[in-house]
Amino acid sequence: MNTDAENNTLDEQMPDNQDAAVEQPSAAPQEPAADVAASSGPTVIAVPEEFYTLTIEDVDKNRKKIYVEVAKEEIMKRIEDSYRELRQKVLVNGFRKGHVPDTVLRIHYGREIQEDITRDVMTTFSQKALKKVGVKPVFDPDLSNDKVERNKPFKFDFTFLAVPAVALPELASISVTRQSAELDEAVVDRALEDIRVSHASYEVVEDRPVNDTDYVSVHITAVDAEGNELADIDEETDIELSESSDYHGTDLKPALVGRQLGELAEISMTFPTDMKPMGLAGQTVTLKVLIRAIRERVLPELNDELAQDEDPTCATLEELRNKVRNHLQETLKSQLHDELVNSVVSAVVDASACEVPEELVERRMAALDYRPEVKANPELRTHLEQETRRSIKRQFVLQAVAETNRLNVMALEVDAQIRLYAEQTGQEFDHLRQAMVDDGRYDAVRERLLTAKIHQYLFSKVQILGGEPAADVVEPPADGQAPEPDGDVAEE
Repeated sequence: MNTDAENNTLDEQMPDNQDAAVEQPSAAPQEPAADVAASSGPTVIAVPEEFYTLTIEDVDKNRKKIYVEVAKEEIMKRIEDSYRELRQKVLVNGFRKGHVPDTVLRIHYGREIQEDITRDVMTTFSQKALKKVGVKPVFDPDLSNDKVERNKPFKFDFTFLAVPAVALPELASISVTRQSAELDEAVVDRALEDIRVSHASYEVVEDRPVNDTDYVSVHITAVDAEGNELADIDEETDIELSESSDYHGTDLKPALVGRQLGELAEISMTFPTDMKPMGLAGQTVTLKVLIRAIRERVLPELNDELAQDEDPTCATLEELRNKVRNHLQETLKSQLHDELVNSVVSAVVDASACEVPEELVERRMAALDYRPEVKANPELRTHLEQETRRSIKRQFVLQAVAETNRLNVMALEVDAQIRLYAEQTGQEFDHLRQAMVDDGRYDAVRERLLTAKIHQYLFSKVQILGGEPAADVVEPPADGQAPEPDGDVAEE
């Protein structure tokens, strides 16, 4: 610790008797939280039972400032407690442990004690003040740079962007239509055809031109506008025309289909602006694509043998069809359920009144504005800004739903998810839980569980019309894992 004798404002004389009583104000009855939402000027609130007074005022439309004054009795008590605790820990030459006078301790440790007390008082009383006035900050408040002094009340202030007020709608008046979960048999047919394609073989052909399902081996070179060959473009590659024939943003299929083995296709193209190597970025060239080999796709019969190759548990094609159908049906139900959840939440958000702070939108957009595609496309930026504003409103609305209806997640609920995951993966619960607390996954699980509760509540209140009643209740994650928060209730 610093041994500098300069100890700022804590160097004033203090009685060496550390057990001397500090006169404290008598406690007053607990006051209710102040309502400052409609205040048109500074509001002063005295909280004598907790030894502080606060004043809150509007800085602008969304930012507020709170001035806090902590009673000198509280400051002196914290100073005495700090020195008493320090005395029991340190050794100073010439003094027995536990008997070092405060005057000596101040010489060696006064500045550190002052800084520790200041930090602790600011943290504690800024939180108390925020709770007292019932206003939540979007970000951590900006605290002033002040220091506690002996025998004086401690004054500090902080500014913050306040969470905006949200006016929730009457949920029973909101209706959302559930889509039918009936599966079209044509979807099953397409899935079986995809399985057939996945078992295809390819045979070399030489007596016909390329068609749009072939597998083509090519040699690609390029020349610039003056006809000079580009050393960076010289490669052998295989192209499955039924899947993708993209080459740095240019589709090669139209130029290849209909050509014979050994033919050379010439294609004009412009490389992307972020092309590597950068010497080719934005350059227009002529690709020369030589067809080296053509392989024809041969599809197997859709029969029992193919079914067994695809899934050994299926003895017949009909069994495979039923299994594929069941899987697709469950997938469709899950997809429609997710869409229904989003529709319910979106309907509630749309019907809610909440003015999103522009400062928060600007902060979010700052993380996107550096991207080249955003800089070059004003329409894209406008779209992203609109989506960002809507996403922020969604967060505030769902927070309001949770707070208004006292929806919360207890530690026992989070621990139950972690315990289940620990059992499934053979890990020791306490060790896993601590690791998840340390790396943030614990909070991710809590946020996911809270989001599920909010969704459950909304589903129980809004009108859901049409379609087959399904498992509309949103279940919390059953695997105990800690997925990334979905952003619905996570704060900035």
